[in-house]
Amino acid sequence: MRNLYTFYVGVDVAKSFYVVAILSIEGNEEKLRSFRVEANPRAFEKRLISIIGSCKRTDLLIIMESTGPYHVGLAEYLSRQGYHVVVANPFAVKRFIEANMSKAKTDKIDAEFLAKFGMHVSDHKLYELRSEEEKKVERYIKLIEDLKEKLVALENQREAARIILGKEDKDILGSYDRIIKELKKEIEAKERELKEYLKRNFAREYRLLLSIPGIREKAIGVILGVMRGFRGFKSVKEVVSYAGICPRVVESGSSVRQRGRMNRRGNRLVRRVFFMCALSAVRANRYCRELYERLLSRGKSKKAALVAVAAKLLRQAFGVLKSGMPFNAELATP
Repeated sequence: MRNLYTFYVGVDVAKSFYVVAILSIEGNEEKLRSFRVEANPRAFEKRLISIIGSCKRTDLLIIMESTGPYHVGLAEYLSRQGYHVVVANPFAVKRFIEANMSKAKTDKIDAEFLAKFGMHVSDHKLYELRSEEEKKVERYIKLIEDLKEKLVALENQREAARIILGKEDKDILGSYDRIIKELKKEIEAKERELKEYLKRNFAREYRLLLSIPGIREKAIGVILGVMRGFRGFKSVKEVVSYAGICPRVVESGSSVRQRGRMNRRGNRLVRRVFFMCALSAVRANRYCRELYERLLSRGKSKKAALVAVAAKLLRQAFGVLKSGMPFNAELATP
């Protein structure tokens, strides 16, 4: 295979540091170098250049996995500096590693496989800088999700206190109640702000996606803010893979039959939001309800059926945005 780049740089991204592998071809052999650096994009760039020397930025392909918020700062910085950056789907990288028969897992090995993935897998989609509006929508979504997690934790703590102290202890329980009430008001306020922001900045896309029964503002925000309106995705299969919304089935021979589990690779935020949307869609969306009931009748678990419904919603959203036409129940595929 003809190599398009002089250097392939794999970056295993963590909260506090980057582990980096540099792969190049010298003669007929691959040369591999590695280093570790603090999680600072400028420090990364400085260390990288000190090792490979001066070269055109387009001579490097820098590959990292999508790792929640930690990869974003590095990918954005490098793209603005003119480097070619790939944010790889973790599921695709995992399959590449498995195909190369590797079971060992360390940060250094992961970085090396990312570099090899960049060199040996063709047709990479380069990272595109997101607009300020897309980033703002994502921050709204994450804030709302964080507040809801805190609300659930507080409600659980309040219930534990009630069991221990009894109903009559109004001092402690009253404090919980006041905080819970204020937190609910803040969540409602942020959800209203998100709705208005979407209507103001993404009017066309908002209108199209809202036509799908079961899709509401939070899911629309995920599609537009996190997945950038599906720009960069060539097929709905790539979208579902990116989200990690697909049941993982373990079967072997006649004796191994494990219950399917949701694939944990992919974007956790997308997966969580669309799984919750599936709960509404089985009531509001006829095709999702039919799919859910059909899978249950075949002996699938409720969770596996909901995973399939979540994937169905993503497919419907993909079709609506790509076609530019509102959802039409008469044209939808069962």
